Amino acid sequence: MSTVYLSDAKEKIEEQRYANQEKHSFEINVKRDHKVGLWAAEMFGYGEEQAKRYAQDVIVADLEESGDEDIIRKLITDFEIHGISMTRHEIEKQLLLAEEEVKSQQ
Repeated sequence: MSTVYLSDAKEKIEEQRYANQEKHSFEINVKRDHKVGLWAAEMFGYGEEQAKRYAQDVIVADLEESGDEDIIRKLITDFEIHGISMTRHEIEKQLLLAEEEVKSQQ
């Protein structure tokens, strides 16, 4: 077997490993965002169907840019619209708790 072939094979394996890690991280974030969306929806007094739709909106909002700034902005704005005082710190705490819960269930 040639060195070039082994090098290519190792590179492919690393690319696949990276892709799998990215997919896993994405799935965790989607589940986390769903949980946080349901938490916020409960605070807003939404019914079950409206809460599910809102959780989907939160998931979509988190796809706008990398990191959590997009989801935090959405949640802060939505809490303000509903006249509920909510700090950035509390939202970040909920994101962390939801992520820990999702990871513990895997």
